[in-house]
Amino acid sequence: MKKVLRCAVFNLSREWGQEEYALRVRLAREGILCVDFTKTEWSLIKRNEDTVVLTDSPQTGAKLAREGIVYVGCCHAMDTRINQNSATKATDADMVSCWFDGAALVLEGFEEVDARYLEEWMLRTKGHPVTIARTKRLLIREISDKDIPELERIGRTCGGAEAKEEPIEETNVKMNEGISYAGENICKERELHVQGNRFTKEYLYPYRRTAYRLQGFGLWSVLYRNRVIGCCGFEPWDEKLETAESDAQSPAGMRPDRTDKIMQYHLTLREVSAESLGIILEMQYMLDPAYHRQGFGTEMCRASLACARERLDADEVRLRIREGNLASRALAEKLGFVSEL
Repeated sequence: MKKVLRCAVFNLSREWGQEEYALRVRLAREGILCVDFTKTEWSLIKRNEDTVVLTDSPQTGAKLAREGIVYVGCCHAMDTRINQNSATKATDADMVSCWFDGAALVLEGFEEVDARYLEEWMLRTKGHPVTIARTKRLLIREISDKDIPELERIGRTCGGAEAKEEPIEETNVKMNEGISYAGENICKERELHVQGNRFTKEYLYPYRRTAYRLQGFGLWSVLYRNRVIGCCGFEPWDEKLETAESDAQSPAGMRPDRTDKIMQYHLTLREVSAESLGIILEMQYMLDPAYHRQGFGTEMCRASLACARERLDADEVRLRIREGNLASRALAEKLGFVSEL
């Protein structure tokens, strides 16, 4: 990925002390110029697209946002923080200083922050998709607005194939049965589904503007030779999601036209203690039928799982697949997933 971040400007109080120093050292080692806000002209910051500001002042942050400058809010205590003024002198801004209007993100500490982390959030704030992974043939990146019409077409194709009982192939699994998309069998009332397909413009446009900035991951576009051929990615695991068995309670027009059983699979990425469930993600994927039986499904899923392990620190990944979707189940097993019978 081409380097977008070249300069980090610090506007932090003394309480950040060693944390700020350690972050400056890490960024400097990665070739990022680190300077003080007070020693940098405001106009210079505004002119440079490759600069991000770190501040613990909500007032400064608000001004930066109005000027269109990317900044990161820094706040040790995310609930309340009135430690610079007495209660009688505290302003509304002090009372809610954990809120930074227009911030790319708000950090409580810098332990896991590096140049790549800041650069990714900088890109998201500017509306640019972040590259997740590159394989021998594929580019996996966050969804952009220009991807959405093609994703909607692919989703409509997959949904239509399901409704007509004509399953489609999604990988190089050598079976007559095809793979319909995994994870999209689930019906949630708060989402817009069309026969179980949430790949609609109404859902995807707001999704790509919020999901990555709220949780740092989500569903990603898969490109082959600069063309969108599907998607793959993760959502936080939710035990409460409705499945085919509870579709009767879903609003008309929002439930899949299928009633077969939903099977669950899991893949352990790292062992966790008995006292902790760890980080559990649900994997989802979809592929254009024109690219079936060429190994693309396996390739994109393996790259996504590597990201879940190395960048998202997931301890376990789960899948929901319809019982009759034999090729999807075969792919899950090929990737190492175990059925929860």
